[in-house]
Amino acid sequence: MAKKNNSTTDLLGKVLSQKSTTPIQENKNGIVKPIEKTFLLSLPETKLQQLKQMALDKKTTVRNLINYAIDEKYFKEKNF
Repeated sequence: MAKKNNSTTDLLGKVLSQKSTTPIQENKNGIVKPIEKTFLLSLPETKLQQLKQMALDKKTTVRNLINYAIDEKYFKEKNF
């Protein structure tokens, strides 16, 4: 039997033969950005507006406010 020319098989062979590279974090000026995951959070509109105003007042972002609150509440070392 003659070998069939299968473009899918050819493509798969090319993909498997190529060396795959995974993206790495860039080191800029000695600072490596930590790995972050996206997380969807639903808030009532009034709370979101208040957080936005607090962020403006403190010259930061809502994201930083939320991260700071989580760190203070759950990850701060407790001295007993």
